[in-house]
Amino acid sequence: MGVRNWLSAAAVTVIATSGLAVMAPPASAATRLGGINLGAYCQRTVNPGDASIAYLVENHARGWRCVDSMWVGPPFGWATYRVREMDLNHACSLQYGAGAYAVLEQNHAQGWACYR
Repeated sequence: MGVRNWLSAAAVTVIATSGLAVMAPPASAATRLGGINLGAYCQRTVNPGDASIAYLVENHARGWRCVDSMWVGPPFGWATYRVREMDLNHACSLQYGAGAYAVLEQNHAQGWACYR
């Protein structure tokens, strides 16, 4: 291999190697754990054993609420509904353990994920 070809190959190797080093995430980068099970969070935290559900009251990322019903029953025969705020960081820690937290990856209702 001539000197000119050797220098070209060395330059390409240095550029490629330095490009990979710049692209690599830092060692302290957070790890994506997965999505958030909002229905399970509501059932576990609002009224365990009750019919609590996750409900999208407004069509955006922060529009989720826990909704549960309380059946008044006969002779009245109606149900009342309670709407409660969600703590998505708490939902992540319940689902994935201590240190998990919520991150909005995309700005829409299904754009949440848990990280640690």
